[in-house]
This record gives sequence, C-alpha cells and structure tokens, in this order.
Amino acid sequence: MKIKKVITAVVVLVVILIGVIFFITNKSSDMTRGFYWNGKKILLDDYVLVDEDNYFINHKLLSELGVIDSFNDKDSRYIQIFYENTLYEINYNLESNTYIEENEKIYINSNYLKSKTNYTIEIYENGDYIFVDSVYNRGKTINASKIREDRYITSGIIKKIENNQEVKIYELYNQWALVRYGSKLGYIMLEDLESISNEIVKNIKSIKTNENKVVAWDLFNRKAETIANYVYYRGLDVIAPTWHSLDSEEFFTDWYLEEYYNYYKDRNVDVWGVFNNSFDRDLTSYYLRDRNRRKQTVEEIIKISEKYNYDGINLDFENLHYEDRDYLTAFIKELYIEALEHNFVFSVDITAVSKSQNWSLIYDREEIGKYSDYLALMAYDATTSPDQGIGPIASLPWVEDSVVELKEITQSNSIILGVPFYTRLWEIIEAEDGIYYDTTALRVKSAQNFIEENEIPIIFDNVAKQNYGEKKIENITYKMWIEDELSLGYRIDLVNKYNLKGIAIWALDYSTDELWEKIHEKNQN
Repeated sequence: MKIKKVITAVVVLVVILIGVIFFITNKSSDMTRGFYWNGKKILLDDYVLVDEDNYFINHKLLSELGVIDSFNDKDSRYIQIFYENTLYEINYNLESNTYIEENEKIYINSNYLKSKTNYTIEIYENGDYIFVDSVYNRGKTINASKIREDRYITSGIIKKIENNQEVKIYELYNQWALVRYGSKLGYIMLEDLESISNEIVKNIKSIKTNENKVVAWDLFNRKAETIANYVYYRGLDVIAPTWHSLDSEEFFTDWYLEEYYNYYKDRNVDVWGVFNNSFDRDLTSYYLRDRNRRKQTVEEIIKISEKYNYDGINLDFENLHYEDRDYLTAFIKELYIEALEHNFVFSVDITAVSKSQNWSLIYDREEIGKYSDYLALMAYDATTSPDQGIGPIASLPWVEDSVVELKEITQSNSIILGVPFYTRLWEIIEAEDGIYYDTTALRVKSAQNFIEENEIPIIFDNVAKQNYGEKKIENITYKMWIEDELSLGYRIDLVNKYNLKGIAIWALDYSTDELWEKIHEKNQN
C-alpha cells in the first residue's frame, strides 16, 4: 500500500509540474513584452527603439506584416508608404525625427504612423507592449469578468474587470473572445460581453469597375502618318494602340494619330494608351531603379494620357531583370495613384505564372492586383520554341489553370483574359545530319490559308479543345494547333465560368469576321 501511495504521489507531482510548466510557457509566450498586430503577438527582439518620449518601430517588421504597404528604396535611401491611395515618403538621407537608423535598420516614429494612417497605436510600459490595430470590434463587459490566459475556465487569470468596461474584441470562438483591456490581452467568456461597434480600417481603395470589356490591342511599331483601312468590329469596347514605348533618348515614343483616335471615339470605343518598356531589361532598369527617373516616368505617362484624352492607361512592361521586381511593383503603385487622381482606368498586362524569372516571377501579382483596375492575363505562348516542347500556344487546360492560379494569388475580380488571334506552325525537318525544328507565328487568316493550300487534314484535339492539323510534305512534318472561332468559344466560356471581366485580343490586325461573330454570339448568350 505504501508503494502504491508513493507512486500515486509521484504521478500527481509530475502532473502538477507539467501543468506548472505549461502555465509558465503559455504565460511567457503570450504575455511577455512585444509587438502586437491586431491582437497577435509578433516575436522580434529589436521591434522598438525608445528615444525620450518617442517610440520608433522597426520598418522591416511593419512592412513584412503588412501593417504598412511600404517599399524601401535603398538605392535612393527613401522609404515609400502607400496608404489610402496616397504616397508618403521618408528621406533617410536627411536627419529627421520621423525615423532612426541604427545597425543598418530603419525605425519609424509611431507618431508619424498615427498621423498618416487610421490605425490605433497604443504603447504601454515604456515600449514593452506595443499594440497596433486596424481591425477589431469594440465591446463592453456586462458582468464582472476575468481575462484568462486560455479558453477554459480553470486557466490563469490575467486581469479582473468590472462590468461596463470597454474592451477591444479581436477574435470570436465558441464560448470565448480574444480581447484586450489596456495592455492586458486574453480571453473572456462571450456571455460576459456585448458588442458596441466594428472598427475596420482599409488601406486600399480603388475605382474598380464592374464593367466587362472586349479590348483589342493594336500593334504599332512605328509612327504612321495615315491609315487607309480602319477596322471596326461590332462588340469592340476598347482599342489599345501601342503608340508609346520606353526610349533611351526620351521617356516614351509618341506615335499618336489623331485620325485613328477620332475614328474609334466616333464609334463609342474607348481608347487606352499602351505604354510598354520596349522589352529591354537594361533600359527598364535604368528608369525604374532611380527614384527621380521613376517619378518622371510616371509623370510622363500621365502627361501624355492627358494630352491625348485617353480613357485609360495600359501598362505592358515585360522581360525585366528579376532584381528589379520590387522597383516594378513600386512603379505600378505610384502610377496607379496618379491614374486614379486623374480619372484614368488603369490596367496592367501580366503573364501566366511560370518559373521564368524575367517573364513571370518579375510580377508581384498580389500587390499589382490591389493597384490596378484590370489585370490583363496574357494567356498565350505556353510554348514558343522546341525547347519547351511542341504543342499549342494556349491549350484550354493550360489557360484555365492560369486563370485559377491568378485568382488564387490576387483574389481579384477584375481579370481580363488575353486571347490569341494567332497560332504557331511547327516544322520538324529531317535532314541527313539529324532532326531540326523551326516555328513560325501565323495570324489566324494566314494559318487558314496555309492549311487550305497544303490540304492539311484537320482533327479535333479533345484535350487542348482545339482543331489540330498535321501533314508530312517531303522531309518536313508540319504541326499546328489552330486558333479559330472554336478555340475562342471555349475561352469565352472560361470568362463566364470564372466571372472574369472580359477578353483582350492580341491583336486587332489579326482578326477575322468569324472570330468577331463568335464574340458577338457569346456576348448575346
């Protein structure tokens, strides 16, 4: 019996010790000094610097948590803060009470953050506890209550509160709420609380339109004095001529043609000016990496758009150095704020997600989705060379996967699906010294002519959801996944399936009457 009693006592003692350890661990992890964002503690040793009565919060912490939407332009030594479609800048080349620089880290004055945002920032015990809140519910106690360390009635008591005391409510559980009373954060039973009101801060606003669009890019690679054969198709909402390319001698080329502009405006077609980067990595880096040149580039786009009374701005920056990714994002944010200020619809062209650093990973799609009215997904060129495998440039499964992935990343409801009015002719050439490959991009009409002239038999590829042609002529095997009204119809069905905001056609000059009849037919259904 004595042995059993001893064993029982030991077991009880172990259980008590485990409970004490659990209690201490929980208490130390939840209630120690630290930085709290919307009721959640963020562990970081150097989150704050204290200078007399001023508290400076680690900029990297604020930015990575999304407390502030910010970009640290280290080349120019400026911190940009984007809030409520306004750009604030901290120049840390100059001494200021706005920031402290220590050990190559920047800390921002909490009073500055208060003045520029709608956040509530509360600091207790000389900076030991910093609470920054953007989303919470105001409530009050209806009974004398206890803030506890965890969501069970026997957990440790952090603070006893009288009735009719206001608290901030962060999260609701089955019978409990995560609340804060002063610097005391913990759990109160729901039966002891009532809600007063919601306090929700949103730091992104947009003129995001719900209008669906049929957009057609129109390719210009030089200045035209006149265009003899204008093309208008029923159902065209927006024409986007590529008149403005980044240039080394001037910011952008100017190939505007008034006659062309008036022709489409007279037919109630909006005109979006396209601004591209000439697909030149080094030139783009030259403009984006310097803060002043970047700002001048934004100003130039707005000036041109105002001069020609564009309805919108379409940004087509492709093929960048991956190292310039954050600079591109900052540039887009700066441009969006100005476009919004001047009432221009702002759209950004982006590729499908892939592993290519220069063509895909350069886009911070989540951030760009917040700072644009439309995202134009260029859902084509899945295969462009034999190295990638011979196949369709935009099979339906690949297009659908691209749409789904973009929606998941951006949570955007303003995606326009880019559709190709061209295809690729693949050639497999059998020579004496081996097999060679070649590929040629063909407009839809040119592809149709090639098929007819060479009497290429056509079958339906049920996987790609496209017509497919293949024929060997002498030592060359020709393969083509055909872009036509059939494949276009399937893509428009994706627009409806995923509630996209229309289509963008590359390019207008590649059109056929049959393609536009399919667009009109689908839009009527």
